[in-house]
Amino acid sequence: MQKIIFILLVLVKAHPLFGQLKNDCTWVLGYPTLIPGQPNTEEFGGMYMKFGESGYAIEKFDIFGGPISAVANDEAGNLLFYTNGCSIFNKQNEVMENGDEINLGSSNYEQLCDEYVGLFYIRSGNMTLPIPNNNGSHLLLHLRLIETSDTNAYDLLNDRLYFTEIDMMANNGLGKVIQKNQTIVADSLHDAIAAVKHGNGRDWWVVMPRGKNRQFWKMLLTPEGFKEPVLQTFPPPYPPFNIKGYLNIDVPPFLLEIIPDEYGYESWAGQATFSPDGTKYCRVIRSSGVEVFDFDRCSGEMTFRRYIPLPPYSAYPDEPIVACGLAISPNSRYLYFNNNEGLYQFDLCEENIENGEYELIEEWDRFLDEGFFATNFFQMRNAPDGKIYINPANSTRYIHVIHEPNKAGQACDFEQRGVTLPRWSYFVINYFPNFNLFDLKDSPCDTLGIDDPNPPKPTYTFEEFRIFPNPANHEVMLYVPQCEGIRIQVWNMAGQVIKEISFIPGMEAYPLDVSDWAAGAYIIAAYIDAQKPVMKKLVVVH
Repeated sequence: MQKIIFILLVLVKAHPLFGQLKNDCTWVLGYPTLIPGQPNTEEFGGMYMKFGESGYAIEKFDIFGGPISAVANDEAGNLLFYTNGCSIFNKQNEVMENGDEINLGSSNYEQLCDEYVGLFYIRSGNMTLPIPNNNGSHLLLHLRLIETSDTNAYDLLNDRLYFTEIDMMANNGLGKVIQKNQTIVADSLHDAIAAVKHGNGRDWWVVMPRGKNRQFWKMLLTPEGFKEPVLQTFPPPYPPFNIKGYLNIDVPPFLLEIIPDEYGYESWAGQATFSPDGTKYCRVIRSSGVEVFDFDRCSGEMTFRRYIPLPPYSAYPDEPIVACGLAISPNSRYLYFNNNEGLYQFDLCEENIENGEYELIEEWDRFLDEGFFATNFFQMRNAPDGKIYINPANSTRYIHVIHEPNKAGQACDFEQRGVTLPRWSYFVINYFPNFNLFDLKDSPCDTLGIDDPNPPKPTYTFEEFRIFPNPANHEVMLYVPQCEGIRIQVWNMAGQVIKEISFIPGMEAYPLDVSDWAAGAYIIAAYIDAQKPVMKKLVVVH
């Protein structure tokens, strides 16, 4: 039975969750002592990080497996189950019926699962999804890792993606595993899974990079299960390495030739994600860089757009990068990525993608937890409160926070160690897709009548500088047609400058408060070209 030990309330800026699905609102962090037979302690054990209307709360609880690589919640944000890669645990933190022996056959399974109560090596390759139109049924997607050599301890390979099906209607809501360790793809794979809602608003696209060149397995999950996986191939980023192959014969029969990861050791400690609006797929690989793709939510087709070399360490440019991560701002405008020691921002504004440059936000300040454990940068995750959280590539008691990820440059307000945890956490922050992305309105695949319950505000073209509404009463929106942004001056009819804004971002709707302006006419000068501003007349009425 669940035993709540301690509740730590952390007050943060509220984020509007009303009317949204909350499947990503409960995260499970932490791990037990890893000493067989020893119970949880003040420093070692489980933590729920629960997001709500007024911020988040962190609750301690007794955990018997960890670290937790994948979590499932219901639409109200209540925990359903989680996994440590060895077993599936229900909401009472007990092994679910038939929930043992997940990933059986993985390297060192018996030692890691029996002695250390968790498979530590999968960081970004596991996730959960509800089966569309199948009330109470969920899938756990999970990677298996195997040894390909008896002599080289580092000769390891993610050799297949499994699914395990859970019926949450069984056992009075505690769940039951009804099939497990079912192969979806048998191939060498990267530890970097990501999913996005199909344009019909019901099904899911799942993308898993292959461990060779620029190749991606794409899988469509429908109410009937997974369709046949499709492999999409792009020209490789550089010539392939000359490394040996591996032949695996499995039962039921799989005759599988696996070519080890041509990115060297890049199949580990990287990350992939979709933009919240579903239009971009991005991944980062630690010995190479960031790749940006357009994604078609109807067909699942990806279009390669940009490769951004990963910056080397500033202090040790010849040292290999040990980990990296990435996330995209809630407005889908800014891509954040790290090389383990530096956090960078790249503007995904359309005209900027081909030739734009990234910006260094901040370097790790070299702080060591307990004077030994590096609090550097690794996995990055979007949270329901509109912020981005970053965990270190280490076991620590801290999480970094980007408080304003929708803002450019230093205005994103990055805080190192913005969250102090009451217990130790290890490498992993749970991955959730955007559950609040719905149909692709007016697209060819918008055929099921599923509409966004919280439709976005009307959008406007950015072909020229525009103001709307006009006349205005309380607020006027400024629309800028270029990524770089502009300077604004406002003049009254007497020729006086009454307001000056040094910078507003481009390709966004910028609100200008006019509620305290006197009724009358004004001139808004937008300095898109420093030599000649664009002039617009604004009428204010009250």
